[in-house]
Amino acid sequence: MTCPRTPLLATLFATLAVTSSAFAQTPPDATARRQLVERAISARDAGQHAQALDLFLQAGQIQMRPGLRMSIAQEQQALGHPIEACDGATACVTEAQADLTGAGNAAALQGCASLVATTCATLGHLRLRLPATLPDGLRLTVQGRAVDRSAGDVLTVSPGAVTVLAVAGRQVLFEENVAVQRGETRDVAVRLDAAPTVTAPVAATETVPPRQQVRVVVTPPRPRSPLVARGPGIGPWLVLGGGAVALGLSAMFLGLRESAKSSRDAACGVGYCTQAAADFQSTAETDNVAMYVALGVGAAAATAGVVWLATGGSSAEAPARTALSVGAAPTRGGVVFGVGGSL
Repeated sequence: MTCPRTPLLATLFATLAVTSSAFAQTPPDATARRQLVERAISARDAGQHAQALDLFLQAGQIQMRPGLRMSIAQEQQALGHPIEACDGATACVTEAQADLTGAGNAAALQGCASLVATTCATLGHLRLRLPATLPDGLRLTVQGRAVDRSAGDVLTVSPGAVTVLAVAGRQVLFEENVAVQRGETRDVAVRLDAAPTVTAPVAATETVPPRQQVRVVVTPPRPRSPLVARGPGIGPWLVLGGGAVALGLSAMFLGLRESAKSSRDAACGVGYCTQAAADFQSTAETDNVAMYVALGVGAAAATAGVVWLATGGSSAEAPARTALSVGAAPTRGGVVFGVGGSL
């Protein structure tokens, strides 16, 4: 909802509030407050309402005046916080009426009254009637917001379902749901008749525990079983296959080396060699190294595969099925144990 006051008029109110309070403050405080307000006005004019609100609130911590409170309420309204804006505008009206002779207070009263008419009219109010004595640690919440009891007994709420809670520790002492219409003020009497229930400790007495069977299964180490012979599996055949591939590659590189040598010799005449001859020589040397590497890998793999096939028989133990069970049952005189098992 847009406030009907223009930014120029709001700027005038904030400036008057700073000027009127400067004489009552120490110079450092007055200077800091004025700078905060000026920065807040610049941020507000640039549409940076969150930053403007933060700066206005910092200035209010130094000294709060009706004009500054109106600026805060306007930023809260622009940020979509109607409840805070309504409460701030209402406090602004009260403060300005209490001191109409203060510089800028009459203008602030007019602006805040207009803000109350446009913002508070869309909300509802709740009047809490509290007991004269409240327990220590009591927490009151309305619509999930903590209640500041120093702010009065009338709270601004959003129209609709409103939940009132009174909690002490983990004990809910009071809970009530009411429906508040727009512009309506509802009364809620908070009753704390039911005190938190405290359970006294019960003296321990000797009782006979119920019979219950506890079964524990213990598996002892398996006895040695006859060995079962097994074949070597597919492993050695894979190694032999890899060796055969490597030996085939060595033969291929041998052929490439010889071909490169022949091309090198053809590129050389009596007493001279062309550049191509040097290239063929380099290729022959590379093929020669690759041939010996493939030959070595193939020979090693073939040897390992043959040895694996010759000695690769394995054995495994036949599984043994043995279980031991232990039972325990509590009695008045102690515990009775029982042992059983199966093979």
